[in-house]
Amino acid sequence: MFTLKAKKSGPSHNISNFFAKALTVIVITLIVIIAISLMLGAFAFGFIGLFKISGVQYDSFLTLLIFLLLFFITVFYYWIYS
Repeated sequence: MFTLKAKKSGPSHNISNFFAKALTVIVITLIVIIAISLMLGAFAFGFIGLFKISGVQYDSFLTLLIFLLLFFITVFYYWIYS
């Protein structure tokens, strides 16, 4: 029922094995990057909506990103040291 096969050890097998592993790492990395960017984008647009509802005005998108960065740093600091 089960048979043992000899492992291929030629140079072409090593190259294809390398490309398969590299492709796997690249695909997983892209999936993680896309997931993180979707979460951060949703968070940023959530704050934009919250500011729009509450009537808060900001000068540019860069000032909003700086606020979010400082917000994350402050929350992380209090979370670690509380």
